[in-house]
Amino acid sequence: MKTSEQARESVTAELQAKGWKIAKNAMDPIRRIDFSKLVHIHDHEERFLERTFINTLLALREARVSTNADQGKITADDVETALRMLGTAIARQSNQTLSKITRQAIMDSCGFC
Repeated sequence: MKTSEQARESVTAELQAKGWKIAKNAMDPIRRIDFSKLVHIHDHEERFLERTFINTLLALREARVSTNADQGKITADDVETALRMLGTAIARQSNQTLSKITRQAIMDSCGFC
């Protein structure tokens, strides 16, 4: 599992590669996740979480009408909303996708999830 800073950098890099601008404080909600509680997560679980989060974030941003102030930018509100939606997705997964232990660890580590 990545550290908070690695997660921020990875998500930011992927979003920028897709042509999105990132507001200065957009990734701040990720800092509220206690990554030390997620060290036992398997690679396939981490991949599911990362893909679900990024896809949700992009879907939210693409669906929202831009204002002059946030033209083409992903904001902290977008990130927080995507994390909240990720929590809903996590709770509904089978043990093959996310083990019960992993689901509980995620809920314990993320105040938004």
